[in-house]
Amino acid sequence: WYAIEFEGVDNATAAARLTALEAVVRVQYNKFVVPASDLSFSPHLPSATAYAAGSMPFNDPKLVDQWHYINTGDKSVANTAVVGGDIAVQDAWKLTAGDPNVIVAIIDGPVKYNHPDLAANMWKNTKEVAGNGKDDDNNGYKDDIYGWNCQDNNGNIDWTDRNESGHGTHVAGVVAAENNNGKGISSVAGGTPDCPGVKFMSCQIFEEGAKSADRVVAEAF
Repeated sequence: WYAIEFEGVDNATAAARLTALEAVVRVQYNKFVVPASDLSFSPHLPSATAYAAGSMPFNDPKLVDQWHYINTGDKSVANTAVVGGDIAVQDAWKLTAGDPNVIVAIIDGPVKYNHPDLAANMWKNTKEVAGNGKDDDNNGYKDDIYGWNCQDNNGNIDWTDRNESGHGTHVAGVVAAENNNGKGISSVAGGTPDCPGVKFMSCQIFEEGAKSADRVVAEAF
């Protein structure tokens, strides 16, 4: 990837000349990616239906409300609920709940890496010394402990801004919140305390709810 700026020539002409070069595979204009969240917040409304202990595959308290995993047709969750209208993840869980050898990049807003339901599965660069301002593992990134802030071009994954929606943390939870730990939600591939699941790193492309340029997204990839 190369980010190129031009002066004295319009973008269309520059793109045409670049694409004529044999070494150039693709030219893409620097568009903007907009966060999925509108920064509005809604309270969690738990299901009115009581489920017997042990009726769910994991003991995470909010799993009963995750209809996209297990849809029992519970109308207290949604009037349009349909039995089986889910991703059938229970069948996958019978085979595996995640593999710790897999690392998933969360290309989104920052992930709260010390969240109690996420911390066990957060990828950590053990070859890097936090806060010393050096590229200890010589991978081209300084202090990339939990991932990389592609907006600020540093290792500071910061979710504390008042305009931060938490969408990146939410996505990380769907991917790899720790299952069967008696906390929060269940995930597709977060494993269990006895059998760890996938690890994930935060590749932050959004900051303070603002849109992100394509070049920033390219950096994440």
